[in-house]
Amino acid sequence: WSTALLGMGFGRFPSSYRARTVEAALPAVHRYENEDGNGYLRLGSGTPLYTEQIVAIHAHTSYTLSLKMRSGSVQAALNVLLCERTFFHGFGCSSVTLGPRVAGAAWESRVAAIESGRLGSGAWPFRRTVKLSLENAAPGTTIDVDDVSLVGPTGVNLVANGNFTAGGDRWFLSSAHSHLPWHVKSLWLQIVFDQGWAGLLVFIAAVGSAT
Repeated sequence: WSTALLGMGFGRFPSSYRARTVEAALPAVHRYENEDGNGYLRLGSGTPLYTEQIVAIHAHTSYTLSLKMRSGSVQAALNVLLCERTFFHGFGCSSVTLGPRVAGAAWESRVAAIESGRLGSGAWPFRRTVKLSLENAAPGTTIDVDDVSLVGPTGVNLVANGNFTAGGDRWFLSSAHSHLPWHVKSLWLQIVFDQGWAGLLVFIAAVGSAT
């Protein structure tokens, strides 16, 4: 009765879905962790999930990607993508896949080049948004990521909060293939789930008083 009246709480839908779904394929997860004062990103496996942020790149330019990673499995595979993307649709990508050399708790530094190609071309306001995306591409693995940077010819790092000391600031998640595990596709049902029938009645009263 308590959850029916007051709801499950804000932000509880994804974990509730994962715990109670009957679907065979579970969505991947990500968490912002802290270890002895050091922030980092932990990527789980499952149906595709991208942790991403918008970056201001130029077309036909070579960029240097650097990061630290670790995993308990040498089969782990971290996809790093530069893509012209909306929330659901991609219009072309450049990418590299990185894996740990050894399994364990030690961080490994990795460096790779990414060519932008035609990404970032076009005149404003018709230029598509380009995002740097991180994805765990290996089933049954967990990957930790830290100190992400993307540097072009000018020497400027285009990634904000790449060391995740500020948690998820400047980063967002998207899932073009299966986004419904992350939200309810109805404002009214979302309010009932988050805040219960009491929250819905308050919302209706607030809307009614404003009209």
